[in-house]
Amino acid sequence: MATPTGVIGRTSRLTPGANSFTIDPTLNVIDVSSGVPSQAIQTGDIMFAILTYGASSGYATMTPSAGWINVVPLATAGTLGVAIYMKQREASDTTYSWTQGSGATPSLRLAWVRGAKMDNYIVGTFRARSVSGGGSSTTNIAADVTTTAADMTAYVFSFDRTTATETEASITVSNFTKVATWATETDGGSTETACIGYKPMAVAGATGTSTITYPNTQASNGYSGIIALNSADDVGTPETGVIQTAFIPNFTSNSLTVGASVGQGSTFKIRVSTDPAFGTYTDFTGSISSVVHRSILHQFLLVGRSQR
Repeated sequence: MATPTGVIGRTSRLTPGANSFTIDPTLNVIDVSSGVPSQAIQTGDIMFAILTYGASSGYATMTPSAGWINVVPLATAGTLGVAIYMKQREASDTTYSWTQGSGATPSLRLAWVRGAKMDNYIVGTFRARSVSGGGSSTTNIAADVTTTAADMTAYVFSFDRTTATETEASITVSNFTKVATWATETDGGSTETACIGYKPMAVAGATGTSTITYPNTQASNGYSGIIALNSADDVGTPETGVIQTAFIPNFTSNSLTVGASVGQGSTFKIRVSTDPAFGTYTDFTGSISSVVHRSILHQFLLVGRSQR
């Protein structure tokens, strides 16, 4: 089984400005996972489209692009509205066209995870903090979820709306690893926050509740819950291009030498971009003779921004 890696990438907060809008997950990407080679979305990644509304009435009817599933239907918590959609990225996907009816315009945040699949996912009970057990004026408590298989990964989602400033560091998540927080984002005169944490489940069983603590008191404008995903099936070892190690032995102000040791096959590709989302890039392809220890140093010049 492949191992889910938590939240691997996410976009910044977006505000759809018309009745029809396009989601492009290769744009507005921000870093969330240190040490991960690329935040760029890949085929097979599971995407979460997170919609939040900073209004208490007049919510728009949302019609997503084909393939998106509304896993958490629109619900309200005080003056906060929340809905979550999910989809697996396909090889033919480029952008996604959504439409909305007249009404309040949501904020949209997109995040994706790697190593998971859509089959037999579990959606726990999402609840407002005003519901019994849902938290207090400064906390959200996500209800426990019982996973049904080994190697599932649980993701806690928490939302808050306040009149005060909240930062990523000021929000804590218990029992889960906090991996993505959108904070200090003004909508409708108040500050919205959205937060995701994850927890690997080696064996089937209860995730335990998660308490998300906020620094400010804000009535009942809080909402949270847990979604659990199964690990993706192994796809086997590809026939070519299995890289064992990669390194940068030296560089200058305008050149870069990239080294790689290939454990299987003889071809490789180096993708270079000045764009963290790899929306524009240049590919360099090379080959290595089949010897006991196969390695290569590939050197190229970086001239301004012409080679990306």
